[in-house]
Amino acid sequence: MEVLSLLALGVLIALPIHYFEHLPNEIPSHFNLFGQPDQYASKNLIWVLPTIGLVIYLSLNILNRHPHIFNYPTIVTPQNAARLYTIATKMLRTLNCLTSILLSYIMYSKIQIGLGLQQNMNPFLLLVILSFFCLSTFYYLFAFMRYDP
Repeated sequence: MEVLSLLALGVLIALPIHYFEHLPNEIPSHFNLFGQPDQYASKNLIWVLPTIGLVIYLSLNILNRHPHIFNYPTIVTPQNAARLYTIATKMLRTLNCLTSILLSYIMYSKIQIGLGLQQNMNPFLLLVILSFFCLSTFYYLFAFMRYDP
């Protein structure tokens, strides 16, 4: 999971580095519910998304090293602490990976639309990625509940 997160983060950073010179002065900065660009901004703002992605990635990695400070949906006891901490760290790694993938896809779409190679984001693919967020969150919440004392 960590390798996939790093790979997606690398793509998120490499795409604007590679394509920056080829982009028009304005690129999509916001998309509607159907994945169509509805707002444009300076191509210099393309660096915001990789910065946000890097901050989220690093923050979740640092937070993941301290599972004892998390807020759990069940009481943590000496008997269940190790298992709850394992579930929590897996959940954060999963969400970190999905976040990196989502941001990479958004970056890819912004660049493709900016270059005129596609008209909008694929709303189905976006829905699939967001569904994985929801499904993984529910999966881990149910995993926590199984260890309710």
